[in-house]
Amino acid sequence: MQQLSGQNKITPDSIYPDIILIDYVTLEMMQNRFELPYTFDSNGMVKTHFHAFTQSNSLPTQFSNSFVFPQFIDESRKANAYNTLKPENRFGSELSLEVLTSFSPDSIWKSQGLQLRFGYEQQRFIAAQYSSDLFHLVFGGNAEFAGKTADFGNTDFTSIAYRTFKIGMMQRNKNSMFSVDLGLVQGQSFTQIKFDEAQLFTQEAGSYLDLTWKGNYYQSERESNKFSNQPSLGASISLEARQSFRNKWMFHELVKDLGFVNWNESTKHIQGDTSIRFSGIQFNDILNFDQYASINIGDTLLNKVRKNEVEGKYLVSLPTLFRLEATRLMPKKFTLGAAIQYRYIVGYNPLASIEIVKTFSQLRAVKIGFMFGGYGGFQTNLTCVLINNSDHCLSLGTCFNEGLLSPKKLAGAGFQLNYQIRL
Repeated sequence: MQQLSGQNKITPDSIYPDIILIDYVTLEMMQNRFELPYTFDSNGMVKTHFHAFTQSNSLPTQFSNSFVFPQFIDESRKANAYNTLKPENRFGSELSLEVLTSFSPDSIWKSQGLQLRFGYEQQRFIAAQYSSDLFHLVFGGNAEFAGKTADFGNTDFTSIAYRTFKIGMMQRNKNSMFSVDLGLVQGQSFTQIKFDEAQLFTQEAGSYLDLTWKGNYYQSERESNKFSNQPSLGASISLEARQSFRNKWMFHELVKDLGFVNWNESTKHIQGDTSIRFSGIQFNDILNFDQYASINIGDTLLNKVRKNEVEGKYLVSLPTLFRLEATRLMPKKFTLGAAIQYRYIVGYNPLASIEIVKTFSQLRAVKIGFMFGGYGGFQTNLTCVLINNSDHCLSLGTCFNEGLLSPKKLAGAGFQLNYQIRL
């Protein structure tokens, strides 16, 4: 087998096809990212990854992006969304920034293939599953349900943001790699609304509303993103392993952010299993022009729902990512990969993917991916490795092409950026 030495100068001849696959290419679809890692005799690396996307099994991209890039939602956007709704709808949005550095402190660590790792991550997830009735209520009001009952049971909405400070270790040899990272998690914001059962009846003339609901509502304090006297803290662990076989196959296993956040004592909680009638605003003596006449305004529906609100700590699991992948080196500098992954968050279905990579001169490469699952259905992605040499690696890509090409009709859009410096 040909060996790399010296200053780690990489050429296509030295990389392909003699060197083992794990040195040649790694497909890491952490929300569809692609990168070519440093070689085993390097001193370490600094890696930056950023991705942002929205995905849905029903909502058009133009509508979803109105929340990511705040815009006025006009009637035409609502009409497009109404036409694509399904009996059961899912939506997800992810925003992630990761910075990771790894290095060998001395020659002994380097000779044993050991490296220390330090990292910082900023994550935000919004995920939901909901009925078409609920969507119409939120964006169109209840007028169309006059004399009818809107059913929005089995609704689950989660929004969570947190940052993680990580420390870990990686061990590598000629045919395998294993890493473990421990994280201190600081919760920044959290909202969860879950309706196991929920119905809203609107009287035909609109004189009253009947709400029946069973579920829970949680809301963290607004200042939980600061290190105050009562920060919302937690812990996480991430595990990753790769194995190569016969210079042709590579297997990749990943568990990322298995952990929790303990939201502080100011977290609001409402638990409901009740029926409420709301008769609107009531005026007494409306024709009495005496300045001392009384005008009594009835309780709002929201106040009736929130009368059982309490505050206290709440333990929440992180949206852990689980991933299994197999990659096969093919003739003519093609690589074929297949993977399945699952994220522990509402509305996320197991996501299966097939990815094809074509490597060109100087290790520049193009990847096309085909996926089904996640927060949506069938979609594709495209990634290009623009720079890849002994010192730097830069890749840019899309997450979901269909929503970019037809944002008024099709769901899902996003992009990702990877930049890596080899030490």
